[in-house]
Amino acid sequence: FGLLVGLYSGWNWMNALRDSLTAMWSLQRQPQRLLPMIGKDLIALLGLAGALSVSFGLTAVSVALGTLLLRLAGLSDAGWANALLVAGSVVSAIVANWLVFVWVLAKLPREPVDARVAVKGALAAALGFEGLKWLGSIYLGMVGRSPVGVAFGGLVGVLVFCYLVARMLLLVCAWTAAGRTSPSASSGPAES
Repeated sequence: FGLLVGLYSGWNWMNALRDSLTAMWSLQRQPQRLLPMIGKDLIALLGLAGALSVSFGLTAVSVALGTLLLRLAGLSDAGWANALLVAGSVVSAIVANWLVFVWVLAKLPREPVDARVAVKGALAAALGFEGLKWLGSIYLGMVGRSPVGVAFGGLVGVLVFCYLVARMLLLVCAWTAAGRTSPSASSGPAES
């Protein structure tokens, strides 16, 4: 039962996100049959979850691999090498996040938008997402010190994180859509 409620909530969130992105790009939502629309929204939700999992995984793998390479090279105690490792993992995470957000801004609206228009906004979203991940790690470190925080802090943190990411995404989409220079810059929306 909980899985069905979670699936319904996820679909509802993705439906609202796709409709919001479509409206922000000033695109007209074409009437769709309910079941195909639900299927497309669930596929988009799974795609987004997979892409974000790859982003988180890339960050974790790059740090683990970098730490292993530093240890093998005998540089695990060198401060400059650890700083270089952190910088490299942040850059790789931002690149992965940027690719995810180009897809989100260009392909998640009900009518696709030219990806070239979404590039600048996707970079802003990638930087913001990385900042939210950093704040989330600080939050989880703080709440992990108490029994109540261990029991409920992670769940509350995930919910707040999802809320902030959705708000940031809508803000970035509005900024990107408002910053278009001409209607010919994209295949989709006309300048309003």
